[in-house]
Amino acid sequence: MAHSLSDYSIMNTVYLKQNSALHYIHIVCIPLFLFCGHHILIAQNAHSVHSNDTLSISGASQIPSVDGIENDICWNSVQWQPIDQAWIPYGDTVKSSDFSGKYKIVWSPKTNLLYFIVKITDDVFVDGYRYDSDPKKGDFYYNFDLLEVFIDEDHSGGLHVFDSDGMLKKEWGSKSANAFSYHVILDAPKEGTTAYQFTACDLGGKNWDDYFIANYADHFSDFSLRRNGNEYVWEFSIKVYNDRYDPLKKEKSRVFLKPGKIMGISLAYCDNDDKNEMPKERDNFFGSVWVPKESNNDHWKNADGYRVVLLK
Repeated sequence: MAHSLSDYSIMNTVYLKQNSALHYIHIVCIPLFLFCGHHILIAQNAHSVHSNDTLSISGASQIPSVDGIENDICWNSVQWQPIDQAWIPYGDTVKSSDFSGKYKIVWSPKTNLLYFIVKITDDVFVDGYRYDSDPKKGDFYYNFDLLEVFIDEDHSGGLHVFDSDGMLKKEWGSKSANAFSYHVILDAPKEGTTAYQFTACDLGGKNWDDYFIANYADHFSDFSLRRNGNEYVWEFSIKVYNDRYDPLKKEKSRVFLKPGKIMGISLAYCDNDDKNEMPKERDNFFGSVWVPKESNNDHWKNADGYRVVLLK
């Protein structure tokens, strides 16, 4: 659905602030290297994953246990996919000890679900967000550490912010369910433990004067976040809905997954490195696909840049 406030700007001051910070060098075709004994993440490598690089997703013969532990047979033959593109600030570089990310996806014809496992290294996990459907209350969730999952069920692309009409739909779209932007947020579990309660934020409504923060946690059939030091393993399963989604009749828009189905899927991570700042402000935004600079913050509103995925 409409992408949550995390990547866009509900308030012009936030939007302008983000845009004004995007004056960074675009580093291209530079490999990972060592610097002061630490690996550096080189993001915005134009030879990394592009949106038209099709990712084939295997059907799982055995359903994974969603527990944040990568010991399920289904994950063994699946290759890790990178979350290595610095969308904000565009082309920025960070130490891999500060942030690194990767993910795997499988699907099951038995459960009709997509399964994800995501590994994030984050040296400072900023949590404390408290959900409220009223956007005027509390902090904006994208200023906390969270995982984003973008799904365009039919790979149609296009805008997906509001259920709008007239001139407004040209800028924000006419169906917020054209694509879903799940901003998965929760407090970090204690060392060596697993958390299961979370919120999946996204935007809903008709315009900037009539919108709300939706919680789509019920789109996730299972969820877990396990912590091992600075490594966080997110494992979850997701139901897939089409653009005729009705929150009061969800199952009618549930999509039947089958081999040959094409979708658009991308992942991203909002990273804040200061637990003490008030108000909170996101430091980095990392994505799983290369995007041009002019589209560095478009996934929340436009599904054109999602990666092509094919169910096998």
